[in-house]
Amino acid sequence: MPGYEVAKGVTLLRALPVWSERVGLSGKCDIVEAKLRSLSTDLKSEISNLKSLKPVEFKLGKRRKWENDDAQLCAQALCLEEMFGVAVPRGAVFHADSKRRREVEFTSELRKLTENAVAGLHDLLRESEISNLKCAIPRLPPAVCKPACEECSLFEVCLPKATGADSRATRLARDLFQIWNLRFEIPDSPRSATRNAQHSTIQPQPNTTMTYERFEHLPVWQTAAELYELTEELLENEAFKASRGFRDQLDRAALSVSNNIAEGFERGTTNELLAFLYIARGSAGEVRSMLCLKERRATKAGWPADLKSQISNLKSLAESCSRQLRAWADSLQNSDIKGQRHLSERERERFEGLQRAHAMQKKLLRNLPPGHPLRKDAEERGLI
Repeated sequence: MPGYEVAKGVTLLRALPVWSERVGLSGKCDIVEAKLRSLSTDLKSEISNLKSLKPVEFKLGKRRKWENDDAQLCAQALCLEEMFGVAVPRGAVFHADSKRRREVEFTSELRKLTENAVAGLHDLLRESEISNLKCAIPRLPPAVCKPACEECSLFEVCLPKATGADSRATRLARDLFQIWNLRFEIPDSPRSATRNAQHSTIQPQPNTTMTYERFEHLPVWQTAAELYELTEELLENEAFKASRGFRDQLDRAALSVSNNIAEGFERGTTNELLAFLYIARGSAGEVRSMLCLKERRATKAGWPADLKSQISNLKSLAESCSRQLRAWADSLQNSDIKGQRHLSERERERFEGLQRAHAMQKKLLRNLPPGHPLRKDAEERGLI
């Protein structure tokens, strides 16, 4: 608890808030031992009567072989020196397991190590803040799991094994339902009769990928849904002449594209997903084939120009579905991820840890002030 007491001529300041504008730090010291030039019962006069300060950090475990504890203590010393104008040459770490107190001298090497670490952290945060304005989910670079991580008090929060760039769980989350981020131009009005092949030109970008959690968010499913909507409009057009069997078959084929994408996505294994993607692609080809037949009939029978344009635009949309499905299937062909249903218990735990980390990121975004640029960007993208 915050407060202070005097024991054996030493004033113990507990939970003392400290900060440094020079290095850009703020925090709280477990205990600061303050020695005075003369005794006093007034805390304000004691602060102006300081002789020396020594920060003391309490650690629950045993002494660690890394320098993170010493650097943390040195950072407290840098703050105390700036706040009180008193040199802090050394501090101490109390290890609960051994019940021993270890003295730490703040050498020039340790001070330089600490200040470099703080400067590196500020650079990392600054670069992340700039890059987060352009990406979907604001986040720091993936953690790198090192031997020192096992002894860190933030190990369960950081989850370096689950969220690290090289972890199997991260590869699973990235590759399980991975599709190419296809760029295509669409007119302002998707239902406009001016749609043509130029507006559905697809340009794969193999170096850019996006991961989706719901099939409704997939660009290819949205294209397939629009394909069925426009097919219904065509079938409702009185000028469109076709037999009842032709109409029923075209309706079923168009609906099959979006349905098979959704079913494959929800199956949970990569092999099943691939199978349904090829079925969906086959249905898109069937729609295109039937429209080609009617396009030939329209030319010979002299159908209205707006009906011909409607058929041509619908055929281009079916071809767009086929190309997107082909690109997605190609990206999954060489993947070693079998699917979520094949996860072992250990891999499932890591994957769930990754999901918890993403949930924590969203929670942090929601807690940002309403006008914060990161929160505003996340809200515009529908992330929170």
